[in-house]
Amino acid sequence: MMKYIVLLGVLFLVSCEKKAVDTCQGLNCAIVGEWEWVSTYGSIAGTTWTPESTGEERKLIVDDKNLSFYTDGQLTEMVAYEVFETDTLLGGNEVYTFCAYGGNTRLLLLEEDNLRFQDLCADCYDDNYTRIE
Repeated sequence: MMKYIVLLGVLFLVSCEKKAVDTCQGLNCAIVGEWEWVSTYGSIAGTTWTPESTGEERKLIVDDKNLSFYTDGQLTEMVAYEVFETDTLLGGNEVYTFCAYGGNTRLLLLEEDNLRFQDLCADCYDDNYTRIE
């Protein structure tokens, strides 16, 4: 009889366990996760930087409110962000997705496990990341 009482007590405690609340809403959810830097392309010279060429390991961690940038395991910047869609920033009738953070607004391109942030100018930068499994 004591075994059943203990078993019922354990089941009761387990069923009362708090569930994690998913606070992610809207377009931000698609980029939530950990991302490894693959390359940056840009400048008037059309230069490409990679982990091999810079000797740096960069990582981007995205939660529902902040982008956290890391270089060689050290947090270098944490900024609030917003993902939004509009057809007014690039002109025309096509809707594009953008990410605004730290005073910047960048074109956001997400294809499966590849994330790109592109500046909104011809000679600016294009940062490429791949999702960490």
